[in-house]
Amino acid sequence: MKPFMPIVACLMGLMIAATCGAYPLDGYGYTGIARVEAYRLAMEGKVRAPKQPPGALLPIDQVDIRLAARSDVEIPPPDAEFAARLKNLLGAEADRYAVAVLDLSNLELPRYAEHRSTARANPGSVGKILIALGLFQALADVYPDNIDERLEILRNTVITADEFIQSDHHVVPVWQPGNKRVRYPKIQIGDQASQRQLFYMVVVMSNVLRKNSAVVHQTLATRIHRMLEKYYRVGKFSSGSSQSGKQPHQGQQ
Repeated sequence: MKPFMPIVACLMGLMIAATCGAYPLDGYGYTGIARVEAYRLAMEGKVRAPKQPPGALLPIDQVDIRLAARSDVEIPPPDAEFAARLKNLLGAEADRYAVAVLDLSNLELPRYAEHRSTARANPGSVGKILIALGLFQALADVYPDNIDERLEILRNTVITADEFIQSDHHVVPVWQPGNKRVRYPKIQIGDQASQRQLFYMVVVMSNVLRKNSAVVHQTLATRIHRMLEKYYRVGKFSSGSSQSGKQPHQGQQ
């Protein structure tokens, strides 16, 4: 049995990359992240911005750390049949992928498959997760018993872009309440943003392939989920409509 936690970040990096740009759409009052409100209004036709897929429409009270109370969950040995189906799904280019899938639809009987698990690579998504983890761990070390202090720093600390951000072809979403559309400028030296714009680093870190890797992630994740539905009766995800019970926070950007 393998310990559970070390692989979680890598799996999440694959599954959430496609939708984390605007989700959860009802989280503006809690997070103060204005672009979240922009994308919510876009779904109502009130702001010009890309529409979000169904999986990005879950409300904030459905964003749940499902294993917080299950530290005993461990990754089981690889399932040979599951792994064979995973390889078959990847098709003729299977030898170009290294994939791990952990099915947690039944926490009492988790299912695990891996393909080319010993292949060595440096995928950008893993780098993003490690940097974000370092920031969150530093906040936890300084404020071990005070979540509110951690959130205050994330919301209000202002960072000024310097030459480190040069040069990059990516753009970032910018919106202020009252604007009719979301703008997508490139970050320039001197631009300022609060720590909540950690989003920029997580979602639009330089992509050496110069292609929309989020779409690739989403496509692969969808195909894997369809396979789980077909062979293992994993239920379909659905978007909810309930309102968040979290305390509001007013933000500007």
